[in-house]
Amino acid sequence: MSLEGRLIIELGAGRARIVSGRRSDLARLMIGREADEAMALLPRLFALCGEAHRAAASLALFGSASVAQMRLVAAESAREHLLRIVLGWRLGDEAPLPVGAIMALVEIARRGDDAAAALAGYLRQHVLGCAPEAFLATEGLADWLEASDTFPARFLRLVLAGGRAGLGAVSPAFLPELARVELLARLDVPGFAARPEWGGARETGPLARRHAHPLVAGVVAEHGAGLLARLVARLVDLAGLVEAIGKAEAVTHDPGLGQVETARGWLIHAARTEKGRVAAYTILAPTEWNFHPEGVAARALAGLGEEEAALLIEAVDPCVEYELRVA
Repeated sequence: MSLEGRLIIELGAGRARIVSGRRSDLARLMIGREADEAMALLPRLFALCGEAHRAAASLALFGSASVAQMRLVAAESAREHLLRIVLGWRLGDEAPLPVGAIMALVEIARRGDDAAAALAGYLRQHVLGCAPEAFLATEGLADWLEASDTFPARFLRLVLAGGRAGLGAVSPAFLPELARVELLARLDVPGFAARPEWGGARETGPLARRHAHPLVAGVVAEHGAGLLARLVARLVDLAGLVEAIGKAEAVTHDPGLGQVETARGWLIHAARTEKGRVAAYTILAPTEWNFHPEGVAARALAGLGEEEAALLIEAVDPCVEYELRVA
């Protein structure tokens, strides 16, 4: 088991039960440390999305995240999307995508080289079959599927041919913009970060971000907010990250709260310092929203079998290990 814990997802009797074994106490390890020391501790606590955690912590502790930090966050998000395609999208024994260039994206950005160009070239050759901006300008998914023969395009055609486009479709309940003062107040409430609700259980991530894009909206209109919509939203989000890397901007505001968009959704850090040391620290990750016991994953997985459930879980994408049990 990873340091961050895992999820137990149980299917049976037409419903899905999600039990979180995520470590809710890791943020407490920041308490009592000087801010710089707390920042240095983060990579040891969070192996996944480390750049996003560092940027969120920098915003929470110091009130700023540099251009370089935000560029790394965007490059990391692209890497995570691509790795999810590698690990979760399957066409028999075919190797989906070359991995070396994926793993190099963050380091390219760290060196100050043109990570946006590197990502655009990779997407054009291996993922989209066209320039990212051309993909984003495509009017309908059918047009792209007809024109492209990349691995992701073939996988989406398989999803459609197998009648799984609407798999796990549920009524969306996307996370709205969170007011800073109210969010800070709620994060002070015991248990909120472990089981967050904002007018009910909410969803964050690619579909929440990109549901209004024509490619995604067209799929939702035809098949609902199910498997295909989530897969297409990932591709749209991935294509949009080329511009996000190239036009990354510094973020500056009052310390206390850091909110950063990751591949899986909003990552939130809240901090309070006293006399130069961390007095309180809370972390709210996307998985707590998306895999809430009454959230989108639980609703989408209800009534599915093991194979279909695995596809849905990969599409919603927890940021920790999970175990799927079928009664």
